[in-house]
Amino acid sequence: MNAVVRRLRPRPEFILFPGDEIIGLVPDAATLRKQWRHWLDTEMGWLDRTKTPIWHATGNHTTYDTMSEAVFREVLGLPGNGPPDQIGLSYFVRRDDLLMVFVNSFRRLGPHTSD
Repeated sequence: MNAVVRRLRPRPEFILFPGDEIIGLVPDAATLRKQWRHWLDTEMGWLDRTKTPIWHATGNHTTYDTMSEAVFREVLGLPGNGPPDQIGLSYFVRRDDLLMVFVNSFRRLGPHTSD
């Protein structure tokens, strides 16, 4: 896929990833960060992310527990305009007349309470 995108003319204005960029599913943050660094620096190293931003959605391989959510936020630095408990996981991006909304569908909810 990267080879095809690299050849596109004109270049894409942005790239969307719907999750699972990495294998993930590891119990420690250092290993998870290493996977992200490889993906960003090697797999996507051809892309100038200052000219072509990448927007990410959460996925079951990238945000599977509290630790992985923290690494996702840290490594990707996505917009912080989502709900307070979902900063960096759920967010929106506006480009001209296009509005993209990214929702963390793997959000773990607390116990249900009724009023």
